[in-house]
Amino acid sequence: MAARRPFDPIFGDLSHDREMRDNQIKGNLLGRRAWYVRDRWGDAALAALAAAVPAEARKFLVEPPLTFAWYPFGVMMDIDRAIVEGPMGGEVTHMFEFGSAIAKHDLPMLYKVLFKVGSPTFIVKRLNIVAKQYIRDSPIAVAVVEDRDAVVTQTGRRFPLYFCSYGVSGWFQAALELSGAAAPAVEHVSCVHRGDEACRWRLRWR
Repeated sequence: MAARRPFDPIFGDLSHDREMRDNQIKGNLLGRRAWYVRDRWGDAALAALAAAVPAEARKFLVEPPLTFAWYPFGVMMDIDRAIVEGPMGGEVTHMFEFGSAIAKHDLPMLYKVLFKVGSPTFIVKRLNIVAKQYIRDSPIAVAVVEDRDAVVTQTGRRFPLYFCSYGVSGWFQAALELSGAAAPAVEHVSCVHRGDEACRWRLRWR
């Protein structure tokens, strides 16, 4: 009988921990951690968070990282675990709202014209371009099954469970809302942490 893989309720399948941590993320995504905690829970919560994380991660909560520099995904994982276990009260599902808040903050500034003139389908077809502004090794393929229905597939390096199941799902839903989609719904239909070959999200709207 094969040995059971170590599973963490926040990070997922820990047999791929090194692979997840070795990915790289842009400073703008890393910097949103301090912004979100301060905005939702105040300076005291941010100070408590900084005290709870390893020293390598703490510096990015005290001083903002460079917006367009690349940083280890593992540093963000340590911060995000502390956010879930701290101000989120252990509710990892709250990462959906976090992902949504990041999209609503960033996209109108970074892609103002794109969202002003593009339809939901137009925006969805370009999610792979937007993803590269956050994550270096993140091959995303978008297949529009039919009008108002699409499947997004992530290959390459794995994301932590909290990120793919909740953070990315929340980000996709907010992107749909910003594009003018009515009643957007995002479902994480397959996940590498459940043993699937790739992570896939089903996006539907009216």
